[in-house]
Amino acid sequence: MPAPHICPLAEERFEAAEVEARKCLSISPTYAFGHFLLAYNLLFQGRADQEVLDQCSLETPEGGRMNCLAIIYFKLGRLKDAEAALSESIRTRGNFAAFGIARVYAYMSQSDRAFEWLEKAFQVRDPVLTYIKAERTFAKLRGDYRYKALLQKMNLPE
Repeated sequence: MPAPHICPLAEERFEAAEVEARKCLSISPTYAFGHFLLAYNLLFQGRADQEVLDQCSLETPEGGRMNCLAIIYFKLGRLKDAEAALSESIRTRGNFAAFGIARVYAYMSQSDRAFEWLEKAFQVRDPVLTYIKAERTFAKLRGDYRYKALLQKMNLPE
């Protein structure tokens, strides 16, 4: 079962998700993924501002700092910075954080690359791959036959 602060975000209850993420960070400011989840939530609330960028910068490398930065840089139109952050993520975490890299490619609407990384996530048994149906950025991919095929390989219902 996902951590409580993930559920409101998956259900697109953004204000509740923001409260939960901030509560989590008040308890443990260095919680891996805490700043990422807060930044991601703010982004889905339509924010692309300094606070979102700051939250990404506060994230730990283990929590996907480079993926978070790649997403916000992309949203801000800073494409060279987005590519640099994503390249650094692939270089340093590509062997074990494939789902996070797929998330960035999906956010950037690069579905072929997203599916390449989802397949890598499946091959290495990335445990975060189990969130694929709740992950908002993959909504763009759900009509693609490769998405259905991946769910079948994972024995997940559509």
